[in-house]
Amino acid sequence: MKKVAIFNQNQGFESEKFDVVYCQSSQAVNLLSHDAPDVAVIDVFMDGIDGLRLIEQFPNVKFIVATNLKSNVFEFYARKLGCLAYLEKPLSIQIIEELVF
Repeated sequence: MKKVAIFNQNQGFESEKFDVVYCQSSQAVNLLSHDAPDVAVIDVFMDGIDGLRLIEQFPNVKFIVATNLKSNVFEFYARKLGCLAYLEKPLSIQIIEELVF
């Protein structure tokens, strides 16, 4: 079963299609380095971490950017780096399921 890591979300998403792992931004580099999920849901700005830099550092992970930041520049850059989607919060599990499968 695929694993989706969701960073800095307090919502209790559950899916029958994949395993959901919740993480704080402080765990991002460690998780992505050692136990990389199939998909990571991140924000552009997370506590102490640049979300777009994570996309650059971990090209083997598929990323979904979920943010309140409405910026064509950040969206363009995220998509150029290969993110699956640049979405506005709040996020729903149905949207993640559609993107992952």
